[in-house]
Amino acid sequence: MKSKLLPLWLFVLVTATFGNSLSGQDNSFGEVNSYVLVTYNVENLFDNDGIAIFNDYKKVDRDGQSQYDWKDVLHKAQNVAIVVKYAKAGQGPDILVVNELEADHSDAEQDLVPNLTAWKTFFAGRNLAELLEQDVHLSSVQILWLALKEAGMDYQLAVGVPPDRMGKPSSVQMNAIFSRIPMVEASVQIHPTERARAVLEVTYMVEGEPFVVFANHWKSGASSADDEVIRAQNASVVRARVDELLAENPELDIIVTGDLNVSYDQHLSMSGKVQNVSLSDVLRVNGIEASSEYLYNLWHELPYEDRGSDTYRGNWGTLMHIVLNDAWYDTKGFQYVDQSFGVLTIPELNQRSHSKEPIRWSSYGDGYGFSDHFPVYFSFKKASGEFKELQPKSNENVFEMEQKKRMKRVKVVYEMPSIIQSFDESKLTDQAIGQFFSIPIERFSEDFKEVGSQKIGVYFQDSNDRKKAQKMHEKNELVQIIGRFDTYRGNIQFVIEDKYALIGQ
Repeated sequence: MKSKLLPLWLFVLVTATFGNSLSGQDNSFGEVNSYVLVTYNVENLFDNDGIAIFNDYKKVDRDGQSQYDWKDVLHKAQNVAIVVKYAKAGQGPDILVVNELEADHSDAEQDLVPNLTAWKTFFAGRNLAELLEQDVHLSSVQILWLALKEAGMDYQLAVGVPPDRMGKPSSVQMNAIFSRIPMVEASVQIHPTERARAVLEVTYMVEGEPFVVFANHWKSGASSADDEVIRAQNASVVRARVDELLAENPELDIIVTGDLNVSYDQHLSMSGKVQNVSLSDVLRVNGIEASSEYLYNLWHELPYEDRGSDTYRGNWGTLMHIVLNDAWYDTKGFQYVDQSFGVLTIPELNQRSHSKEPIRWSSYGDGYGFSDHFPVYFSFKKASGEFKELQPKSNENVFEMEQKKRMKRVKVVYEMPSIIQSFDESKLTDQAIGQFFSIPIERFSEDFKEVGSQKIGVYFQDSNDRKKAQKMHEKNELVQIIGRFDTYRGNIQFVIEDKYALIGQ
């Protein structure tokens, strides 16, 4: 059941943090005199009509209990704007590629390039909060577009509308590209993929020089070999189109970006399981910079231990990608700003201070958090006569990684939180969400699956820690357990992260 008790304290806090820290250059990124592209999986940004295929996107669950309301939708969109506005000292990115926007199932007639003149007329004199509270029908892209605009970022827009299926979108989600750089509207295309979101293709023309952006969101299930076969099909769609464009113009600058749902070294985890790995074999992506044979993955710009935009079961992943062809390294068209790739982490805002993980979104209360993915970004410039060819620095061949067997997942390092409160049942309000508590062992059930008189579910990120807790308890060695209250599918749960949580005598 959706709680209505959570006040706006968290949203106000992050807004204030953003406003205070933006004046410092340390918290922004991207040169002001360059273009900046940000790619962001915003974790299920849905609209406000409640008409959806996913049960999680509906306003009420199967028991008729509320799952979210207009305030959740408002805060979700505003929090996306808060994060991306850090680009270019508060100007926001020039291009924002967004994954996981809900496809509008109440209005299947959507344009690839919406009529923004009509939107501005419709929105004139009205704000997003007012429109949502009055239950005015807005699609997810309209909601995000208006939230960005109210935050000072005015964008043109292209939408990866899923192919129509009997009057309804064929996919639950879609990609979108928000852009301050004018698009060549006639060139906007979508390319359907198997069991994944349609790929959105947008061409830009700046001073007679073109470049192309592909927005992707491939099939999920990074560790699944069966899903990897589907992702190989998704990758083949992009590769075929890239080859077609390069056949027409070998010097064309191309960006392939988005949530590819694979690791940059996917070749290692899929070795011996599938014949063709989506990223390295099909899309032909590698860590060899400025290669004419491969596209270059910007993850290879970062030290191994810094490669991570998401976490799963205590490991860092690199599901978000920005991939460039070798034309970005010449002196024509556009040029990559060397070593400008990064992960947009803002401590105490979208990043947990003690573990460095993303603070993911939850619709609990009036909504809080951001996304289970960090955005990634890079900068580029229009080429000029003063440009010199970049000297490649990375030569990390993923196929040689497989032979050396040297790459392993980067583990999340869970440090003891700096603030830990003593557990008091009366403190268990919505404001306890995200905070750490130390709970006496006698408050837990014998199997450590519930805690407190309200029988709140307990989640161990590592099942071995549950076994360790049980063994310590059997020996009368366990005194307290440290964890944080969070939510899962609308319910509060007590999350136990790592071995530091088990306090013995």
